[in-house]
Amino acid sequence: MADAVERKGLSIFHDVFRRADKNDDGALTLQEFKDFFTDGVLSVEELEKLFHEIDVDKSNNLSTTELCNYFANHWGPFGEIFAALEDLNPTITKALNHTFQAYKQDSFFNQFATRFMMKEVANQLRALGTPIEVASEKMDEETLKSRPHMQQATVADASTATDPLSSRRARRLARFQSYQPDQEGGGVTPLALTTEIQRLSSLIDRLENKVLISGVEEEHAEEDDSNVVVVLRELAVADSSVNDFKSALRTYCETSRAQDGCNHILVRSFSGTTKFAIYEVWDGQDSWQGHFTSKSSRMFQKTIIDHLEAPQAVKVMPMPASWWQDPQ
Repeated sequence: MADAVERKGLSIFHDVFRRADKNDDGALTLQEFKDFFTDGVLSVEELEKLFHEIDVDKSNNLSTTELCNYFANHWGPFGEIFAALEDLNPTITKALNHTFQAYKQDSFFNQFATRFMMKEVANQLRALGTPIEVASEKMDEETLKSRPHMQQATVADASTATDPLSSRRARRLARFQSYQPDQEGGGVTPLALTTEIQRLSSLIDRLENKVLISGVEEEHAEEDDSNVVVVLRELAVADSSVNDFKSALRTYCETSRAQDGCNHILVRSFSGTTKFAIYEVWDGQDSWQGHFTSKSSRMFQKTIIDHLEAPQAVKVMPMPASWWQDPQ
């Protein structure tokens, strides 16, 4: 039989592996496996037993192939869903890129149609995700009821909640936020796609509102006028993790400033809170996307997951390059 890694839909599990592989060394240790796959139901002993079952070559590390083979042999009817998601990812990306480039030049009614379709796609994806979430939570509850005396595995700082189901929900949100776009057309969850579509839909609404305001200064520009990209990351950090977060943030900023295409990075903190805002200015969309999928950016995302009280919010806005003046 051919290796499971050849099956359509398994690129999603390559993304799962990358998110679980905290140090990006291409292998999952037992600790990395437990940190990522703890679900509030399995005990520590059961997680360790599962790890060694997946580790067919007995190397005490899991490879991408071993993880993919395991899930491919157990995915049943979900295989068709993962295959469909694999096709959906590049389709969504293509539509978003086209919209980003064409919207401002479209006619007024074409813009209306684009806004409507964007929101409707988001609604449809959200509708697909809701019954899956409900069913997943129901299965968790039923399984926990059948194991009243079992001590479930927990992960440090996964959540301040003591209830296993609440802790699991908190980690699920963190995992969704840790999703990184796969430039080769890899896996993506409906929730991640919904978030991206809602973000672009909101951006389009703001652009449209700006167009409808009369009496403002108008600037004529050449059609090929270039843009810089302004990125805002909003993060709420757990009280107990502020120092660790600041250390990771310092490393991220130093690394990012040295990258080609980075014009400026500014960090703001807010008095009396543990909230931070990171403002980044990049040469253009390509520079930003290249940075976002870089090793240093992925490492930063993985490092801060357990330090955040909620998933970070990321907002991206293009701006004419002629408006940007380096404050340095």
